[in-house]
Amino acid sequence: MDRRWQEHLDALKRFNAWEAEELRRRPTDYSRALAWLSEAWELAARYGPGEDATARRDRHLLEILETRRSLERARISP
Repeated sequence: MDRRWQEHLDALKRFNAWEAEELRRRPTDYSRALAWLSEAWELAARYGPGEDATARRDRHLLEILETRRSLERARISP
């Protein structure tokens, strides 16, 4: 088996083990759930398939701009 593929499978196994343990300690409030999701996302991003840094930066910027537009639409005028 290709070394990179094996590394990817090993990373998935580590993530699955981590996720199973985290689910056993399921958060009891929203802030803990959000922290868990953030940690899960960062772990998945770190061990997932590689992404070009420029593409990641551009995607992140687009997400920020879309969030800003959504918040502006939701703003209630006095």
